[in-house]
Amino acid sequence: MMNYVRTGERGFQHTSLPFILLLILSAFTPFTLHAQKYNFTQYDIEQGLVQSQVMEIYQDPSNYLWFGTRGGLGRFDGKEFISFSKLDGLNNNMVTSIMTDRKGRVWIGQENGMSRIEGKKVVTIKMPAKDAGGLVRFIREDESGRLWLTSKSRLFTLVNNQIVPYYITGPGEYVTTLARHPSGRLYAAVWGKGIHYYDGKSWRLGVPCKDSSVVVTKIVFDRNDRSKCYLLSSGHIFETRGSVIRSYSHPMLDAIREPFLSMEQDAKGNLWVGTNNGAYWLRKKDPVHFNGDNGFKTINVYDIFRDSEDNIWLGTDGTGVFKFDGGAYTSFHKFNGLEQMFMPIARDSANNLWLGTTNNGLIKYDGRTFKNVYIPSSNPYSKSILTIFNDPRHGLLIGGQDGLWQYNGREFNDLLPDAPYPRFVRSVISDRAGTIWMAAPRGCFYLEQGKVAQVDNFSESAAMVTEVGRDSIMAGTNRGIWLIRNKKLDRSFRLPAVNEATVLSLLRYRNMLLVATFGDGLFVIDLHTKAVRHYTTRDGFYYNDIYSLARDERGLFWAGTGRGVNRFTINPKTLEVSVIRDLVKTALIECNQNSIISFDNKIWVGSTKGLYVFDATPSEDSHKKPFINLQSVKVVNQAAAAGDEQQAKIYTEKIPAALRLDHRHNRVLISFRGIFLTNPDDVSYRYRLTGVDEVFSQPIKTNMIEYPSLLPGTYTFEVKAVTGNGVTSNVRSITFTITPPFYQTLLFRVFVLVLLVVLIISVQYYWTYRKAMQKRVRRQIKLEEQLRIRRQTAEDFHDDIGNKLTRIAVLSDILNKQIGDSRPEQREIVAQIKANAATLYSGTKDILWALDPQSDNLYEILHYVHEFGNELFHNTDIDFSFNETDPKFQRVSLPMEYSRNISMIVKESLNNILKHSGAKQVKVMSSPEKEGVRITISDDGKGFCPDAPVKGRGLNNMRMRANRINGTLEVCSSPGKGTSYELFIPLTIQ
Repeated sequence: MMNYVRTGERGFQHTSLPFILLLILSAFTPFTLHAQKYNFTQYDIEQGLVQSQVMEIYQDPSNYLWFGTRGGLGRFDGKEFISFSKLDGLNNNMVTSIMTDRKGRVWIGQENGMSRIEGKKVVTIKMPAKDAGGLVRFIREDESGRLWLTSKSRLFTLVNNQIVPYYITGPGEYVTTLARHPSGRLYAAVWGKGIHYYDGKSWRLGVPCKDSSVVVTKIVFDRNDRSKCYLLSSGHIFETRGSVIRSYSHPMLDAIREPFLSMEQDAKGNLWVGTNNGAYWLRKKDPVHFNGDNGFKTINVYDIFRDSEDNIWLGTDGTGVFKFDGGAYTSFHKFNGLEQMFMPIARDSANNLWLGTTNNGLIKYDGRTFKNVYIPSSNPYSKSILTIFNDPRHGLLIGGQDGLWQYNGREFNDLLPDAPYPRFVRSVISDRAGTIWMAAPRGCFYLEQGKVAQVDNFSESAAMVTEVGRDSIMAGTNRGIWLIRNKKLDRSFRLPAVNEATVLSLLRYRNMLLVATFGDGLFVIDLHTKAVRHYTTRDGFYYNDIYSLARDERGLFWAGTGRGVNRFTINPKTLEVSVIRDLVKTALIECNQNSIISFDNKIWVGSTKGLYVFDATPSEDSHKKPFINLQSVKVVNQAAAAGDEQQAKIYTEKIPAALRLDHRHNRVLISFRGIFLTNPDDVSYRYRLTGVDEVFSQPIKTNMIEYPSLLPGTYTFEVKAVTGNGVTSNVRSITFTITPPFYQTLLFRVFVLVLLVVLIISVQYYWTYRKAMQKRVRRQIKLEEQLRIRRQTAEDFHDDIGNKLTRIAVLSDILNKQIGDSRPEQREIVAQIKANAATLYSGTKDILWALDPQSDNLYEILHYVHEFGNELFHNTDIDFSFNETDPKFQRVSLPMEYSRNISMIVKESLNNILKHSGAKQVKVMSSPEKEGVRITISDDGKGFCPDAPVKGRGLNNMRMRANRINGTLEVCSSPGKGTSYELFIPLTIQ
């Protein structure tokens, strides 16, 4: 809060003697500063707790806190509660014990039995009928995974999901508590028999105790010395080491008259004890009784629990659960029963602390007690103190709404008794030359040799002055900062970045000047280079109204803002500010102007709600790690209509480490929660999706990430929680694979590739086939044209040549008759002409047969040869035979040259046989073979020697004709053994 300006001149200047005497008598009145408060965070039904009577507190391996109450079970993640009750399947709503086994199942001890939570499934197990009616307490698991519990001070164990009794020392024993050692060993307290432990096979005595007055209700193992433990009974605490038991000694225990209900040990080894009158913190130094007078409640404390972050939780009867926020700060709110507003704070040369109030003068603190000190003035405004400065030469300089006063340790002196101005002193200092400087609403003033003077030409409303060098004073005003050099205003020194800022406080350190402003945050100025850096809430400050600045013994800077207290560091070279966020829970207070000081390793801060004292030692909370859990994974069919939840798959409990998703479910929403019970609001998250992100994201506050349209592939989502100090948690991950559609699979790609190859081959084949078909069509057309020409030629040749040869033959006959018998020579010539015409006609018939397209058939060729042979050997002594032609030869079409060459080879061979062989028999055989047809011509004539030279070209011509049709001709003969001609023609015979 800013100090305010009182209008008007100085009043009440003359002080009456009775009033002065009254002030002298009351000037140093000691008093007690009441209502010191410690800091707790309360969670009750308003915050979501299922019921306010907390009987049991437990933390599972995932760092969730569980609260067992008389009205159900609650799970807490630091931000939200999830409740379980009888409607959810519990045996009943009374919860007296909680435990998580090695399989992750949560066991709940209740009245007349237990409940077991497995994901969303709840299973109840009843007590045996003869043992019904009691509360199940102290569910514990031994090293082998076996469950033990107590009910009505009897020990039971779980066998095949059945609760069965078990005796340690024998029937009639009373087992008052069970505890599990950090090593896993189970311990049980048996009334009048001592402490027993379970070795995996049987229970053995560990600590004898036959004193029947000792009823052990809780066993707490020392966190620092595992051979030591503490035993809690109704009115005593015992400690054991080995088998020796003795009373625990602490000065506060003798003063406690209430029965002990619970006990725990904190991180520093101090014991906490819960009673029906609040709780006791048994510190070796300054033990505390927490009750309704100092921030807690005067009520039953049923359970005290230390979580994994070393926070202490207290379960109460009717006010929920409290978390102790540590000793980060304490507060004082009342003075003699009245609210106080503290303004300036200063320390004198005797190491006393002085606090100024707005309406109650000065308060002096000597480290033990507070004393009220009043300025001896009849002016009521003298009780409104705005500034205090300690100067070894002048003593305390005290400014306020009644001018400026000096206190030398014995008496007060009015330093401005007759000066009209300044009557309202907002800030006062003494420079190294001994000059006293004052900031006032009408400018800056200085006091030198008892005389007051105002800085010339300077009438800005000043709020703060500080020395920045020899003969140099910096003044903070409602229009930035101004430099006064040699008691004159230096108008050449102006910083545009700060010109319009309303300055509330200044702090000089080395080459830097820190400027706190109203609404503009903090400016850090290098006085040598005039470099300026600006910091606001964006850089971590709680508020942009910064009222006060201080530096502690450790070199940390503190800023009192309108929403709490920040501490930070500064790099003098770069002017970079780093805000430290290691307070457990910063008090939401509105600090007062120039009301902060480092004293006795603590930071004292005045506020509108009283005095706050912060611990300036390094906070252990800065090293605490959060813990993160995956809460749910939701996958949605991207093609589904909006709001169609049936197309979504949600995984919550026991989220698998790997998921395989259909390509349609490519919209993935992942929620997570970082558990940081120390300061739940200080958690941010960093995440990445391998396959998409290379590094973790920048910290974000939201605890859910959505990937709206992921491509097929394998992804791993990783997330971690991070505190404001950069401490990171464990990393939780989940791997999921989005399978591609069939058209994106390797099989489909291979199929497409094969299809393309087949298509290319098919196109190529079709192109080749088309060309072949075109060629075939052209050839067919050409062939048909040839056939037509052949047929036409044969017909023309037959009609023309045949008629002429016939005419020659007829004319020859006529001529022969006309010549008569008298001229035999002429008649012989005519006969020869007729014979040659007949021979020519016969040859012409062969040519005409070859030209006829009907002759281009194997069957027709063989038929023609057959007829030729019969005609050739007619009227001879040679017996000619031709085997029956195979009907399949009718389907064998041959090119034109085939019919001519085949017929000529056969005719040549038959003519040779007729002329030269002297054979009696001639055989012609045609037979189909796998790769063609074979024609064999054989005789039984005289034969010849194939190697002997032959006249003529008959055989050579025959072989040449065979080659023309891609065939072979083999001639086998020997003298006296006949001759065989074998013609093989390669053909396709269907």
